[in-house]
Amino acid sequence: MYLLKYNRSMNSYYNKALNNPAKNYITLGIHDPEELDYRSSEDGYKVCFVQEGQLWYYNYHTSDMARLYSFSSENLADLRNNKDSHDIRIMNIDDDGNIVYIVYGYMNRGHYEGKNGIHLLRYNAANKCNEELAFFSTTVPYERMKKDIKRLCYLNRENVFYCILDGDLHAVDLEKKKDEILESGMINESITASKDQRIIAIEDQKNLTKNTSIRMMDLETGQKHTFTCSDRQRIRAVGFLDEDFIYGTASADDVKKTAGNVLTFPMKELSIVTLDGVEIKNYKKPKRYIMQTEIDGSVLTMAFGKKTGNKIVATSDTDYIRFKEKEESGNVSLVYDYSNTYWDQLSISFPSYVYIQVEPDLVLTKVLSSDKDIQVALERSNESKTQYYVYAEGEEQGVYDNLMEAILCADEKRGSVISSEEQIMWKCGFVDYAMVAGMDQVTKVKNEDRSLAGCLEMIAKVNGRQVKASEIDTEGNKPVKLLKEYSGAEAYDISGCTVDQVLYYISKGSPVLAKYSPNRYVILMSYNSTKLRYLDPVTGKSTAVDRKTLTDKFEKSGNRFFTYLKD
Repeated sequence: MYLLKYNRSMNSYYNKALNNPAKNYITLGIHDPEELDYRSSEDGYKVCFVQEGQLWYYNYHTSDMARLYSFSSENLADLRNNKDSHDIRIMNIDDDGNIVYIVYGYMNRGHYEGKNGIHLLRYNAANKCNEELAFFSTTVPYERMKKDIKRLCYLNRENVFYCILDGDLHAVDLEKKKDEILESGMINESITASKDQRIIAIEDQKNLTKNTSIRMMDLETGQKHTFTCSDRQRIRAVGFLDEDFIYGTASADDVKKTAGNVLTFPMKELSIVTLDGVEIKNYKKPKRYIMQTEIDGSVLTMAFGKKTGNKIVATSDTDYIRFKEKEESGNVSLVYDYSNTYWDQLSISFPSYVYIQVEPDLVLTKVLSSDKDIQVALERSNESKTQYYVYAEGEEQGVYDNLMEAILCADEKRGSVISSEEQIMWKCGFVDYAMVAGMDQVTKVKNEDRSLAGCLEMIAKVNGRQVKASEIDTEGNKPVKLLKEYSGAEAYDISGCTVDQVLYYISKGSPVLAKYSPNRYVILMSYNSTKLRYLDPVTGKSTAVDRKTLTDKFEKSGNRFFTYLKD
């Protein structure tokens, strides 16, 4: 039954014979619009798009369709055609049809065959050739590059290339061939970029429960502005409406992380500021908190919450800010077209004054290799935060900074969690019975306050270390930090997961430290289809309990779980 849920796709290569002149469509065939990267000139006469690893460019004035770049060859027997660990991203197209783009990942053919990195190119429409601008080599693998490249990838007029790789913000001067890391250790929430990625906003503190400052920078001019809040407040970026930046502030007491490390940030007000740092709109609603926001085009949607007792709970109330929308003369868009022969197909629709009446001529272009050394090795700060990738149904389902959230998603999708260090962190399917070998002696302590120390003594022993509970100082130390110290392995806070989900770690031979009551810890060390067994340092006994009974007990204690994985 699991195989039936495998998500299969059947995207097509571009075929000019499928174009629909009656509707002014360039038909792309079967394709997911969320995966299609395309750009058009402001006048709407020129458009470029990436489809199945190929970059195409259409010019209405010449009725030409040019294939600018492709890793696939016409030789179907060439095994390099099957290598898909690379992609193309369009950065800009002007009214003359000049296009700046990158090819990133593993280069399976061409001048840089066998290398991993980012190839920066410019298509010159006048001579119909691709010009190499730079090649940035990096050890960051393609799967980890994809999300970062979408977050930020920009080349300014001074030939400085900006990108994020593995939590590092790079600024590469192409003239000097010099790479500078402007920021390091960034996670998904640390940086926000405008739609064209020219303007970025960086939160000074990666931990939003402590952040009181945001820096906004124009990558073209270098202009910078800083937005701050008081010590009793916290600030976070919301996003951009065109070139206008939106940020929100909340009371420091209201900004919290749950037991599973999930952030709640109920904002009391929003501010919209221009590129010059001038506030043009301030929004707040009496006795309401802005819990969630979403930007769609020129509309900001807000979902609210209200305080009930000491808690802020979400409500069904929503509100909108409809802001200025830049008028574009060339309205090029994606539409679905239906035919009895091909069913639903994705197409590019042009404005009414553009007539796709003739089948475009196919033009093949070449890459002009530079006679200069244009390679730059990108450094790594090694300060990147571990991220967790969820894979299910044959594809990536999401990337999380928090292991618990990744496990919840993987459990729902019946998939797996892989860390950015390429370690398997969790799998949906595991054995029906398991126990941690060697945990057959229970340490007994005097009272509940020493139960954590008792559990750590048992964990140390099963890992070949002789430590007494009386020697372990647990005062003021977090369980995950202590678990790492006494297990000798990387420890994880998986609080918020269900009992059924944490059993995976027992199946891998790792005990689970669990909070049994407000001041009492126990160790989960075996299970079968009906019972769970735990070691209790307060009673000094190994106890087997009905799974539902113990599950209910842990739920009342907030499902606080900690574990570790050995290499």
